Amino acid sequence: MLAFAPFQEASGECQLRSLPRFNRQSVGMPKIIEKPLSVFLRAAFIGCIIALAILAWLPATLMTRTMLGGHAEHFVAYLGTALLMGLAFQKSPRLPVQCVLLIMYAAALEAGQLYSPGRHASFQDLAFSAAGVVIGGLFLSMARTRVLSWLRRLD
Repeated sequence: MLAFAPFQEASGECQLRSLPRFNRQSVGMPKIIEKPLSVFLRAAFIGCIIALAILAWLPATLMTRTMLGGHAEHFVAYLGTALLMGLAFQKSPRLPVQCVLLIMYAAALEAGQLYSPGRHASFQDLAFSAAGVVIGGLFLSMARTRVLSWLRRLD
């Protein structure tokens, strides 16, 4: 008699055996791709962190705004940074901790604008930055659970 995959027949009784856990090797991502991708994502994240600091503390006379406006720029910049951060550091620290750390970084950069010539700190800018981080974190958490459930259905 054929047994269902998670069950194993032994001497007439069905015993539950554990299912394999998801890992990158089980879906066939070769190590040769995994390592450079991880390095690239971490380098891109560090680049975003540096770019955010430079753009936040640049004097007002050197600033050039896009047609989106300041609030949308904050939202998009921190949304992208949160997505890169979540992809680059998938195991530790956990995603909510990452988001809190990135919001604290945004607050520090916003406070540092008090010392940049012609710039001012704004609670609204911080709110849009935090919203970008939160939306990015929520998107990542939903995407991770959907991808993992999709991969489990393939097994």
